[in-house]
Amino acid sequence: MLLASGVRPVPPASPLKDYSEHYVSIIAWTLGVIVVLVGLLLWGWTARKRRQSGIAAPEAVPAALYEVEPAAGSQGMYVGTVLGQDRLDRVAAHDLGIRSEARLEVHTLGEHAGAVVLRPRVENVFVPAAALRECGTTGGMVGKFVEPDGLVAFTWDLGGTEVTTAFRPRDPQDRHALLDALQTIIDRTATTGAAQEDAR
Repeated sequence: MLLASGVRPVPPASPLKDYSEHYVSIIAWTLGVIVVLVGLLLWGWTARKRRQSGIAAPEAVPAALYEVEPAAGSQGMYVGTVLGQDRLDRVAAHDLGIRSEARLEVHTLGEHAGAVVLRPRVENVFVPAAALRECGTTGGMVGKFVEPDGLVAFTWDLGGTEVTTAFRPRDPQDRHALLDALQTIIDRTATTGAAQEDAR
């Protein structure tokens, strides 16, 4: 009857194979691979910190700055610090490569002018005015890539090593105020340096 109507009978489905006896070994192999990958990542991070052991530690934040209102400040994310301006060469030493929530403050006045990065559960970072070299925006740095000009970046001298730090403001409108304050410090330092050279 079915053949006459053009419909072919469907053979009964074969019983599903039971892999339950292999579950333990599959899970064990998966966990083993994960452990190996995590171990390789930790080994690479430790090796990087060892290679960068000669990089100087950042200065401690002057106690007075905790009580002073900054010229510009913003809540956001500390993306990290890289060597020079190579956006992929992360600095692991002194916890500078650890991404975290943070507040960036720029102080343009007083004897402790400079940039301050306040990070919970991680050592704070102080960049004195004399160490700042240039500032601008970028679309990404190792570990964090966003829209064009989404990060505030500033290059500075860390004990003789040029590094660049990136920060992502939670409020995009804060970028202009941060950059203006940073540039004010950089311009003032350059003018002071030129005046000192002329005086010699």
